[in-house]
Amino acid sequence: MRARTLLTLVLVTIAGAQSPVLDKVVAVVNRHVVTQSDWQEQEAFEALMDGRPPANVQFNAASLQRIIDQQLIADQIAASKYFEISGVDIAAQVAAIRAQIAPGKDDAAWQKLLAGYGLTSEDFAGGIQRQLNVMRFVEMRFRPTILITPDKVQAYYREVLVPELKANGTRDDQLPSFATVQEKITAILTEKRVDEMLTAWLEALRSQSQIQVLVDLPKPGGASQAATK
Repeated sequence: MRARTLLTLVLVTIAGAQSPVLDKVVAVVNRHVVTQSDWQEQEAFEALMDGRPPANVQFNAASLQRIIDQQLIADQIAASKYFEISGVDIAAQVAAIRAQIAPGKDDAAWQKLLAGYGLTSEDFAGGIQRQLNVMRFVEMRFRPTILITPDKVQAYYREVLVPELKANGTRDDQLPSFATVQEKITAILTEKRVDEMLTAWLEALRSQSQIQVLVDLPKPGGASQAATK
């Protein structure tokens, strides 16, 4: 019922490389260099998190943009008073994600899986740390300002949820009452608003930043382009 949000995409973090490549600069973000191996690390981590095989790793504009956005957010974290995540929290999140990705696998099997993507335990933990730092930053910067009013919740129930359920074959007598789904709808609308605010904030941040993309990126028609801002 909810599409993948920008926040979810941004949170897919740089981890480790699939295989050695000639390391060249592919982008510069406010004097921070992004290399070919950084890009491959991003792709490898996304493939692992999405359950795709290592051979599925490919360079695309979307993953490079996520690296750029992560660097912009990292600069804001460094310049602010947002606190980094503790080692205990990082270890707990690593364990939780490992259990989702490789349930029942022992340490040897887990290390073998990581190695198949060119990742080490340290690479994976570093990616999780960056992910948690971004989540903390977004939570502290945007969520406290969001207020979802009861009329918006009711409108979503009436105009979105009920029609969607009916379209999927739910009879009128099977529809959930507003009271039983009110909290869930509020959470959905809150996440949607966070995503909207993050999108607008990143667009403004990109326009104020020095961003150079030094490689050809595929366009929707099959052509390519190199971007400079």
